[in-house]
Amino acid sequence: MNSNLFPCFKVAVLALCVTGAALPVRAENHAHYSRSELRQMMREANTADQCRALATWFREEEVTWRGKAEAEGKDYERYKVLVTTKAPTRADNARSRRDYDSNKADRMAELAARYETELARLDPSYRPVAAAVSAAGAPAMAPLPVLADNHANHSRSELRQVMREANTADQCRLLAAWFREEEVAWRGKAEAEEKDYERYKALVRTKVPTRADNARSWRDYYSNKAGHMAELAARYETELARLDPSYRPVTAAVSTAGAPATTGTRAASPSVDMQPGLPLEQ
Repeated sequence: MNSNLFPCFKVAVLALCVTGAALPVRAENHAHYSRSELRQMMREANTADQCRALATWFREEEVTWRGKAEAEGKDYERYKVLVTTKAPTRADNARSRRDYDSNKADRMAELAARYETELARLDPSYRPVAAAVSAAGAPAMAPLPVLADNHANHSRSELRQVMREANTADQCRLLAAWFREEEVAWRGKAEAEEKDYERYKALVRTKVPTRADNARSWRDYYSNKAGHMAELAARYETELARLDPSYRPVTAAVSTAGAPATTGTRAASPSVDMQPGLPLEQ
């Protein structure tokens, strides 16, 4: 590999601002039930109102799981082109999580359809509105930042070489933009895990680690990865300001849109069965 890597990097990171994509999430009033509570509700569902409540709940669950599957699918598409000898690869992890989330969404859809069918029998005036509920109804549409479509995918060794060769304003500008995009992506993931943690922490579980424990671990892991990306972006923004006095940082607009601030400390990988791939870092 030689210094010709920079032109490729430049083509792939044309935009300095990260585009946002609307990803459906649960409505704020989405109920939290333990498994035993939900089973009891399903056993006792024999009125139109009960079936309507369950159908709506399962549709909201379906939308959330499909949103998570879509996010993991985007990660899989990013990572699958990278060549690595480590197993499982980041692409393997993203694909596994995508398939798991997708299967959960399908299961929620099946249960929603069951209660919609029963509701139609109990209430002849009922008309299924699954598409409206799952896409724009009860679950609010919230913007979750993701990487720009033209975001470059580099192996760790490639990125390290690009960083070593960065000695011009244009090179520093491209690296600063790349790390800001990475930061936004990791912050978006941390925010999604925070929502899961808030859902699960009120549930009583005897299994350890609980779903709340796992969600908290993932949240902390993603949040600290975002913090590290922010540190690297700030390094090249500072160098860019030295090389180009006319440069003015735009980090606030790029890195914090819809994402909580984090500290710069590192976190260990979550102690769950399937760990995410590490981001490219120095």
